[in-house]
Amino acid sequence: MDTSTILKALKKAPFAYALHEMMFDSQGNAVDFKWIEVNKSFEKLFEHTFVPAQSLKASMDNELLSIDWLTLYGDMFSSKKPVITEKYVNSLEKWLMIYAYPLSENTFISFLFNISRRKMLDEREKQLKEALDMIDAYIYMKDCDSKYFYGNKATQTLFGVKNDYLQHMSDHDFFSKDTSKTLRDLDMKILNGEKTREEIETTDTAGNIKHYLEIKAPIYDNVSKSPSGIIGISTDITQKKAMEAKIKHLIDHDQLTNAYTRLKVFETLKEKLANNETITVAILDIDHFKTVNDTHGHIVGDEILKKYVKRLETKLDDNDMVGRFGGEEFIIIFNDKDKYTAKKALEDVLESLKKHPLDIREKRIVLSFSGGICTPKEFEDTSNIKNVLTIADNRLYKAKQNGRNQIHID
Repeated sequence: MDTSTILKALKKAPFAYALHEMMFDSQGNAVDFKWIEVNKSFEKLFEHTFVPAQSLKASMDNELLSIDWLTLYGDMFSSKKPVITEKYVNSLEKWLMIYAYPLSENTFISFLFNISRRKMLDEREKQLKEALDMIDAYIYMKDCDSKYFYGNKATQTLFGVKNDYLQHMSDHDFFSKDTSKTLRDLDMKILNGEKTREEIETTDTAGNIKHYLEIKAPIYDNVSKSPSGIIGISTDITQKKAMEAKIKHLIDHDQLTNAYTRLKVFETLKEKLANNETITVAILDIDHFKTVNDTHGHIVGDEILKKYVKRLETKLDDNDMVGRFGGEEFIIIFNDKDKYTAKKALEDVLESLKKHPLDIREKRIVLSFSGGICTPKEFEDTSNIKNVLTIADNRLYKAKQNGRNQIHID
């Protein structure tokens, strides 16, 4: 392949290519160079159009001259060695890999590659390594019998033993029988060539429960190429799991009454209807609650709502769900009960409130409520939430119209 063919190919190359002519003074010092030709990738890289025969100083503005190109390429001729270097161009905010080779006494060729992404990844890799060095995690290795032969400082502190004593000890020495079996089962997956990432609950020999995120991988024997051990990284996520549970509780529960939120009740109702479960839905409204608020004040009113929900939860079954529909309206999902059983349960609550008024700030508050009950089986489409809620609400309205302090099921 001749030179002209190669140069034609370079003009179409996806990387930056340029052919240059170096200019020297009478003493042989490089003073400038001209562009003989550049490809489109070169112009795209520099975001600049280059005119053939223009010199470096004429074709590049001061910002692009933040690299001393003349010295860089001039030294190549004086040293008679090619240029292989990396430079950062401030104005372009790009890292360049530069390759330049002399072709004759005054011509040279250059290839430039945008390595900004690689540099960015290198920097991020460096930052990641530094961050990982600061993370407290338990790093350990086991043999094929699940006996430890190495543990980092965090692991040694967790187990309360130094590496000299840790060697040949197993999870049976630190965890309960059930936890040890779970960990051994996971280890067997690794020894079969799997990689695992699992959250596990552990109980130590003292009965303390903790949660860990465990990442494990096999260690391969160099000769047999089969798994001969295990490397693991475990992170204590006990506080995280506790926080998740707390956040979930806050999301799912009304902050004042601790009843389930309207959204959580609707999600549960939708799921149960989709699964064709046997349920009954009741919508309740505290009778004359505005008068209660006006008489006793909103602070007492809030206390009443809290104790009212507590009374409902105490009198109903554990698997029944009490939710706050809004204001003094509440919704109940009765599980595995027909509407007659649900009505009887709510009438028992009404009787309880009558016989045992709520004690609020040295006051005895006699409370009652009205309710409407509906079951999905009353409709041909048993999965329609709107139908169930609409009928239950209509029956609640009837209970109010008929004097309150009662439950309607039809």
